[in-house]
Amino acid sequence: MRRFKAGIALTLVLLLIFVAGCQSVGGLDVNKVLTDNLSVKSGESKQSLKLEIVPSDGKLSQEDQKMIDLLNSISLTIDSAKVQDPSNVSLKGTLNIEKKALPFHISIDEKEMLFWVDGAKKPISIDLSAAQAAGAGLNTKISNENAIKAVTDLYGFIFKHAPNPETISVSSVTDSVYGESLPLTKLHVEIRGDELVGLVKTFLTSVSKDEQGLKELINTLYDVYYPVYEELNAELGDANSGFGTEESVMKDKETATLYFYNQLKEALDKLLADYDKDVNQLFEQSPELKEVLSKETVLKLDIFVDSKLRVRKQNMDLNIQLPKVDGLPIKQIKVHSASENWNVNEPVTIDKVDTKNGVFAVNENTMDSINGIKILNNFDRNSESYHMLREDMKLGQQFIVLDIPQSKNVNSSTPSPKLMNNTTFVPLRYVSEQLEANVSWNAKTKEVTIVDDLTGSKIVLKSGSKQGLVNNAVHKMTQPVTIIKGSTYVPIRFVAESLEATVNFNREEGIITIERH
Repeated sequence: MRRFKAGIALTLVLLLIFVAGCQSVGGLDVNKVLTDNLSVKSGESKQSLKLEIVPSDGKLSQEDQKMIDLLNSISLTIDSAKVQDPSNVSLKGTLNIEKKALPFHISIDEKEMLFWVDGAKKPISIDLSAAQAAGAGLNTKISNENAIKAVTDLYGFIFKHAPNPETISVSSVTDSVYGESLPLTKLHVEIRGDELVGLVKTFLTSVSKDEQGLKELINTLYDVYYPVYEELNAELGDANSGFGTEESVMKDKETATLYFYNQLKEALDKLLADYDKDVNQLFEQSPELKEVLSKETVLKLDIFVDSKLRVRKQNMDLNIQLPKVDGLPIKQIKVHSASENWNVNEPVTIDKVDTKNGVFAVNENTMDSINGIKILNNFDRNSESYHMLREDMKLGQQFIVLDIPQSKNVNSSTPSPKLMNNTTFVPLRYVSEQLEANVSWNAKTKEVTIVDDLTGSKIVLKSGSKQGLVNNAVHKMTQPVTIIKGSTYVPIRFVAESLEATVNFNREEGIITIERH
């Protein structure tokens, strides 16, 4: 199983590399199209993503079928994605799971990320300034422009050397983008799994021969990242003595470029010298990988480009063939995505999440106090989100283990379960607080009040009484509330069921479990 998972990961990486790079086709400069679109600074788009799991031919267990049905029910639709600039982004869309539609809204700026999902009383606010503060010790900052240039140059280099797959074509079409009919150039690409090994070899061979291109790329990365390295080096001081030769090499750009070029060139030549032999050996050791990298694994991609070489529309279908492995209930994974882009590099203003009712803050000051119940309490109990978090994702699930009392001795000094009158009593405060309920004691009336954070229930009990109030309704207990050495004890089933928990006695192991889903 582990080897076959590694095969899937490798397949995806290789597919992504070669969908990113194609040489000029039918007069369309594909490299320029892809490189230019890396530097898009603003725009609007809509996107969709759908997953399909194809079950294996054998009989499935009920659990496997349930898992496949769940995964096949998942789809994501983003109706509006807006990029104002690299630091300001918003998304509005819907996540669909098991016929449940969950609208959501996300907005991000330099200070915080706001996330709202249907049913939430307040949007979740994640403080992003803490991440900036983490690097506050460094005065050097990589600007967005420099970072974008480095990424653009890196991918431009990859695009330049990535070979064309067998199936690639260009045609002129008229298609709709955001309701507007446009003349577009359609690039159609298909990449099969059994092509990838050869494509990788061609790519690496081309890279190894491009001395000038490699040195220019190393120069770019040096200009962007060396100032950060230098400042870190200065902060570490004597503790950084382990850098040795590398430290002296890094000080001079020309020397560093030559050093890293030689290291990379040597590694590439060594890899290519034994490439075919190593690939064959890998397939022999991992025959599952060869099944994944078969002709049944196919990526189909349509990219629609306007007259300014801007990508306006994309459709992607990916099929990954899985090997026949014992215990694996699926044989194929299929992914379909589609997107449209408009207002490319035009002025765009993001849609900020509404915070008029306040926010559910997540930062370094609140992190320790946040738990599953507090998150659940931020949602309407009748909403789909609440039911999914509590019932499907088991958020707020609680579990208490107690020892079964072995005798009628109630004189123990520890607040553990007691057996009295053939009834198991438990310490009320301990059990309630383990279930995140708040307990208060009124010495004058000898009443104890429990307020449950999860269910909102209020329970009032009085010492010596068999009656208790649960949300103002009278409930009778089998035995009265009892005070033992200053601790309040109640029958276990009453307190558990009042807090919507279940009780299980495992007499073989001598334990009691109280569980709340």
